[in-house]
Amino acid sequence: KIISNGTTIKPEFYHECIKKQAQLTQEMQNYFKDYDILIMPTTADIAPIGLETLDIPDSNLIWSFLGMPTVSAPLLKGEFNMPQGVLFVAKKYDDQLLLQFLSDLENNEIIKKETNV
Repeated sequence: KIISNGTTIKPEFYHECIKKQAQLTQEMQNYFKDYDILIMPTTADIAPIGLETLDIPDSNLIWSFLGMPTVSAPLLKGEFNMPQGVLFVAKKYDDQLLLQFLSDLENNEIIKKETNV
């Protein structure tokens, strides 16, 4: 269905969207001149219980659209002891800074290293 929907998009509209994506990416690059890393909730709520729940709004979609590197980690606990993710975002092409930041958080025991074997 996604592919069939995609074939209905007019080339002009597609090119407008690509231009808008480039414009928004540049705006965020400018924003990151004052900040190294953004930190925010990964989703609008805690993890759902069970498999029959509605999707939770996802704040990661915009960062993917803009090509910004992100890492999400279940660092918080919410109601019923369910995990709530924290999203870390860096500017485009700053993947190494983001990974170094998270490594520094682990090394300084601000976030815990977890091993799942």
